[in-house]
Amino acid sequence: MHILTGSASHIRVTVVSPLFNNKNLVQRHRLVNAALQEELKGPIHALSIVAVSSSEVTEKEPEKTESPPCRGGSGL
Repeated sequence: MHILTGSASHIRVTVVSPLFNNKNLVQRHRLVNAALQEELKGPIHALSIVAVSSSEVTEKEPEKTESPPCRGGSGL
């Protein structure tokens, strides 16, 4: 990866997989988290996940959403 050290703490991923068929949002996020288990041990501060099944994909571009502002991990 060509990223400055410490700059990859906020990650957004979009995952399309037939494994998500008949899975709810929490189950999908758990699958993604399991796949990224090693990467999540590092300095990732925030992970935003969009997980859709292949049957949910349409020809139009997926809706883009903004990430919430970072509050430094304190939640306040």
